[in-house]
Amino acid sequence: MGNPHCAVLPPEVYDHDKESLTGCWFKRGWHSWQVRILAPDKLKRSSDPILFEVGVTDGHRTWRWSDGKKYYPNSSAIVSTISNWQCGDLLLFYLDLDLKQLVIYNGRSHEMDTWDGIGVPIRPYINPQSTDFFGL
Repeated sequence: MGNPHCAVLPPEVYDHDKESLTGCWFKRGWHSWQVRILAPDKLKRSSDPILFEVGVTDGHRTWRWSDGKKYYPNSSAIVSTISNWQCGDLLLFYLDLDLKQLVIYNGRSHEMDTWDGIGVPIRPYINPQSTDFFGL
């Protein structure tokens, strides 16, 4: 029996491409998962435009964290309260669809950030160009 809070939508509804972690779409309830940062700490000092981002997506819009910055759909970067990251950190994701809220928490630094206004259905997201920098 499948998860009653998870809907696997057909490809004609949304593209199932590489950024999906699970292929699972959430429509209601509370969900959590974790992602480990595998990126070397030197990325923080690099000026190269390396895509290094995780969050959630509805297939068209993305709420994401990227190297000390947070992004809402169609917005420019906002300084994130998660700024003290390093290789090996475990990011914990808490998605509350009743409150339409995503919380990301860094277990080592005890920093967290919150995104409101999350749309549904929604799924975990890793930018396909940054998959080498994160592990499940």
